[in-house]
This record gives sequence, C-alpha cells and structure tokens, in this order.
Amino acid sequence: RKLRELVDKAIVQSGFSWGSPFSLREMETLGSWAATQAGLAGKDATSADLRALHPDALPKFGIYSVDGPLQSESVTTAIARGSMIDVPLMIGWTDFDGSSLRSTSPEAFSERASESLKVVYHAEGKTGADLGYQMYTDQHVGAPARWVADQASGGAPSYLYLFSYVRTANRGRVRGAAHGEDMPFVFDTWGKTFPQLQLSDEDRAATSMMQSCWASFAKTGKPECEGAPDWPPYTRASDQLMDLAMQPKVLTGFR
Repeated sequence: RKLRELVDKAIVQSGFSWGSPFSLREMETLGSWAATQAGLAGKDATSADLRALHPDALPKFGIYSVDGPLQSESVTTAIARGSMIDVPLMIGWTDFDGSSLRSTSPEAFSERASESLKVVYHAEGKTGADLGYQMYTDQHVGAPARWVADQASGGAPSYLYLFSYVRTANRGRVRGAAHGEDMPFVFDTWGKTFPQLQLSDEDRAATSMMQSCWASFAKTGKPECEGAPDWPPYTRASDQLMDLAMQPKVLTGFR
C-alpha cells in the first residue's frame, strides 16, 4: 500500500527479461566462487577481505535473484498474478539491445532456437551474428516489454516503444541503438558524459523529441513527443508501439 502511494507513474527502459532467478543458496555459491576468483578464501572470506578488494578484482556478472527475505518471488510471477501497481506505464527497449549479450557469442545463442523460429528471422535477412543479436534483443527485452505492457493495459494506460534512432556519425557502422543509448537523449547529458562527440542537428532534434516524450509523460501520464504522431495506449488487440526513430512513427504488430 505504501508503495502505491509513492509511485505516480512508471517508465521502464530496457527492463530485465523473464529469465530464471537464482535462489539465495545459488547466490551464496556464486559469491564464494567470485571471492575465490579474486584470490580470497572462497566462502571463508570476511567482509573486511571483500571491502579491501579493488572493484576490478571481482568477476563481472549480472544475476537476478530471489533470496526469500528481501524478495519472495520473481517480478514475472508477481506481475502475472496481478500485483503490479496500477499507474500509467511507459515501457520499451532499443533495437540493438542485444549489445548487452555477454554470456555467449551471438552465433551460439541463435543455435539454441528452433528451426521454425529461425525461418522467421531468415525471412528478414538475419543470419550469423546479426541473427543472434536480434533474437537476444527480442527474447531479453522486446517480448517481455510487450508482455508487461499487455498485463498493465487493463487499468491505467500503458505505452510501448522501440528506440531505434542512431546518431548521425554512427549510421552504417552499427547494428542499431545499443543498450543504454537512449539515456543521453532522455537526459541530454551529451556535454557532460560525452563532451568529445559532435552532434548533428538531427541528433539534437532527437534529443529534444525524447525529452518531450519523457517529460510530458511524467507530467500528465501521456507521452506527447515533438515531431511525432499521436502515441496510442497499448492493447493486445491493437498491438501498437511508437518507434522513436529519425522519423517517429506508430508501428502495428511489430515482430
């Protein structure tokens, strides 16, 4: 109840996928392994030992866990049984969110898929690393975002988006908008975070467009974006999302 009083609206940018969360025991095992890799005495390492480490001494990994005391169930389970807070929601992902794939190669990832699923992607000309990155993007963030938008759509409106804008200097050189590349557009942190970058007029216009989307949603609960058409709320029946591209447009039945 207290959380419902504190949260007025929600924006989720490239949120975590469904996945299979680790238990507390699995996390403890993983922590012991990480301590050993850092040169400590595994499960016998003390908090003082860990604090004395340089951060780079520990292996890097991203694991979603349900430990019991702090989190009793996965987010997916909670949403599926209707426990999501009923507030306006804006949720989406970047079209090359697969750039966050670290656990395996994109080619190895695509090999796990069924042949019937590969046929769908092959029809779009996706092969090799392009295929793996696209499949990971869709599985990791794209499909879950659409599912969450659908789960939320029965109450307050939910708005689904795809961010596909690529800076002028990167066009033709990258697969798309990588994981996290929407952030400097939303907060206009170019000068502080990337002072060496030369932005084009189109890049600055895209920044203004993104800021207008996020600010209007925070203010009113409906995103209204400069230079973009009206953004319809998401429903399973209409299956519409806003493609935040160089020319923003509403897409129906995307993927």
